[in-house]
Amino acid sequence: MANELNPNATDQLKERAIEVMGSCEAADLWLSTPNQALGGATPINLAKQPAGHKAVLDVLNAIYHGMF
Repeated sequence: MANELNPNATDQLKERAIEVMGSCEAADLWLSTPNQALGGATPINLAKQPAGHKAVLDVLNAIYHGMF
């Protein structure tokens, strides 16, 4: 369990996804859709572990800055 994220980290990830995607619905869809940039994993499942959480945030930040 030590490798699992706390609920605050998950909430922060969702807030960032909403900010980047523009709405709660768009964020939920993005988080639950397999993503090629994440090796085909769904962001929400990958983000359950610290390294995956960072990878998902990195992709969201890249999207935000127009890199995707």
